[in-house]
Amino acid sequence: MEKSVEPTEDRPDQSIEQQSQPVPILNAGLLVVPDAVGGIQINFCKNPSCPNFSTPAEGIRKNPGRSKNTPPTSTEDQTVKPVRYKTGRAGNIPYIQCQSCNECPPIKSNLGIKEELDRLTAPLDQKETLPCCPNEDCDNHKNMVPASNLDAYWQNGYTSIRSPRWKCRLCLKTFSQAQKSTHRQRKSSENISIFRNLMNKVPLRSISRIANMSPKAIYDKIDFIYRQCVAFAAHRERDLPNLKKKWMEISVDRQEHTINWFQKGNKKNIKLHAIASVDNRTGYVFASHLNYEPSLNLRQVEADLHTTQDHKLLPPFRKYARLWLRADHLATTFDETVGNTTINGNKSRQARIDELVDAVYRQAAERPDIEAYDELDIYSRLPEWGMQVHAEYTLYAHFFFLLRQLSGIGYVCFYMDQDSGIRAACLGAFADRVLDKSCDAFYVKVGKELTQAHKLALVNKWQWTRDEFVAKNGEYEDVPDNFIRRCIVRGLLDSMTPHGKWGDLWLEHPFATMSEPEKMVCYLTNIKNDMFDHSKDNMAMKYDRASLHYVDSFFMQSRRRISLFERAISSSSSAYRKWHGYNAYRPIMVAKLMEIFRVYHNYVIETEGIKRRRLKEGEKKRKKGTVVKKSPAVRLGLAKGSVTEADILYFMPSRD
Repeated sequence: MEKSVEPTEDRPDQSIEQQSQPVPILNAGLLVVPDAVGGIQINFCKNPSCPNFSTPAEGIRKNPGRSKNTPPTSTEDQTVKPVRYKTGRAGNIPYIQCQSCNECPPIKSNLGIKEELDRLTAPLDQKETLPCCPNEDCDNHKNMVPASNLDAYWQNGYTSIRSPRWKCRLCLKTFSQAQKSTHRQRKSSENISIFRNLMNKVPLRSISRIANMSPKAIYDKIDFIYRQCVAFAAHRERDLPNLKKKWMEISVDRQEHTINWFQKGNKKNIKLHAIASVDNRTGYVFASHLNYEPSLNLRQVEADLHTTQDHKLLPPFRKYARLWLRADHLATTFDETVGNTTINGNKSRQARIDELVDAVYRQAAERPDIEAYDELDIYSRLPEWGMQVHAEYTLYAHFFFLLRQLSGIGYVCFYMDQDSGIRAACLGAFADRVLDKSCDAFYVKVGKELTQAHKLALVNKWQWTRDEFVAKNGEYEDVPDNFIRRCIVRGLLDSMTPHGKWGDLWLEHPFATMSEPEKMVCYLTNIKNDMFDHSKDNMAMKYDRASLHYVDSFFMQSRRRISLFERAISSSSSAYRKWHGYNAYRPIMVAKLMEIFRVYHNYVIETEGIKRRRLKEGEKKRKKGTVVKKSPAVRLGLAKGSVTEADILYFMPSRD
């Protein structure tokens, strides 16, 4: 007899593996995609220059029960819509093929995107509860604050911690009103110190020793700081849709976070991804979202999966389409590393920037789902607390979140890392704004694996190019450098090179800095095939301003300021498994600290900037202004002045 093997998290049991084989649901001649949910429908061609762009595949069907030679039986059959898409499957991944441009976007669950969006917007949608009568049937229950409505309440003494107690005059219910956010804390004096240490790379055990508190008390403090940061940021960011600005440039990138294993017998990491969007002008981080759902349990979800027979459907049509299940955790040899050891088999030289661009295109084409970059391998595992979300669903929800928050911005330009999933999510959420040209998107690829000497040489090369251009064109001698750059970029627009399967045109940016020494830029939202949607001068400005500096700076600061985010080092002997003494053991800690640092970065950290001086009459050249320090929130207009740690920790909605 064969020995029975107990199922584990990393090796699904046989019943799950057998039952997870999907049944065919895409019949010949019948186009089926998930229905729109909450106004979300992203199953359409993602090529802006294609006539099918933003036209969803839903509802476009041919009659499967009638052959070509059979005449129609009713007037409704005579009005068959043109077939814009055909369906297909790459393994377990269904897709639609555009009949106009042959692009094949994978089918995604609109329900899964809506559920993920609801998770991301929950803090903004949650109403700030003010103290009032707890009886819902009482007329004093709605917005009747005791302090300002003495005719509706009696003051009924104080609690043991000196919080005022009130009594409703109508229903005689009693309740207390908390005066501070720390009304049940014993060591509230340590809050600011713990907050500062946490944001300045002090390890948790060191914080415990400094504050003379137990590790459990430190974790409780982190939960309190997280709740206060979420409430404070939500209170300010609810007004973002009302923010009116003519234009905004936003850089978008993603970051991987590795979670330690805690059992020697199962040395596998949890690999999560965070997507962040940062305003390139102010440095304000609009959102930083992790593909992790803490409120669900893997075992409970899979128990419900067998009850509803959800596992027999293809992934986009499942109830839990956005979640990683054990049956989905299949071994793969997919390797995301692109560097000097993977280009043309040459290990001795650094890859050129154009070779890196081609390698990313080639890598994306090899994936079964071109939009899914979080392929789990044999060295990774799923979380035991909470559930991991498919990264592409977090991407889509992230951009729909931005669509809501940036509704008052007249024109939005996205500068995104070269990633097919980010491109699809951006074009899927902002399709209408792309068509009316109030939104544009660019790929930006930056060569980062360079030595300091090589970076400095490229910066010097740019200076020579600039001086040579000015020498040949004397009229630009007193012109600022940004106008000179745009003139040089404008001359390069006609000599861009095609890359990738679809021949995307990339421009090799001549401008070099120490943070972005090599850079290539690709315009993704061109509707016209034969020319740019904007003038060449306007396009030269957009190409010149393309940068990922602010989002990369945010990620770099998070690595340097938070000990749990520090990169682990892997070696060949560890088979790419990574363990670091400072890294987290639970994904929820990464999610909490990421949001805490985002709020700290936006409101507390002040950076230097130049306050420009107005020109006086007769002055031709703008002189240098005074150096001032401001936080990103002040620059954006969400704060009037400096915000301290105390302002966040002791924030109370009723008192703001």
